[in-house]
Amino acid sequence: MEASKTATGGRSLDEAGRKETALLLLAEGASPAEVTAATGVHRATLWRWRNEDVDFSSRLAELRAQHLEAHRADLSAAVGRALARIVALVDDPLAPPAVQLRAAECILDRAGIGASSASEVPIVPLDADGERELVRSILDDPRTAALVAAEQVARARVASSAP
Repeated sequence: MEASKTATGGRSLDEAGRKETALLLLAEGASPAEVTAATGVHRATLWRWRNEDVDFSSRLAELRAQHLEAHRADLSAAVGRALARIVALVDDPLAPPAVQLRAAECILDRAGIGASSASEVPIVPLDADGERELVRSILDDPRTAALVAAEQVARARVASSAP
């Protein structure tokens, strides 16, 4: 028994194994309740490991970064598919108007030009010059360019996946 404690820095193999299992589960996104159920570690012990054990917390950060990097391509592809789906909903003439509106709001919000920024835009009647200036300011806004580019990419993806 003493040899096993020495090999693991004075901890029993059982504790080291539970700690490693907790690290792996947390890195993969398990909740603290799931980790305590799977390892038999008390929630206070898990809290202490996460908040007071520098080795544990730094190893957890390292494992989470590795996990994220391993799935980055999948996440990137999922974001593209999600955007394409939302744009398709906006353009779908068979979609209920409420769904189209919600999809449009989602796109505008993510582009930073949604309802949250509406209070910054004064509502005034426009003459022809004012209308041209408004259109020019919208087209010159980098957020609009990003939105248009994202929509073009989504349309291209949808078109390329069509039979």
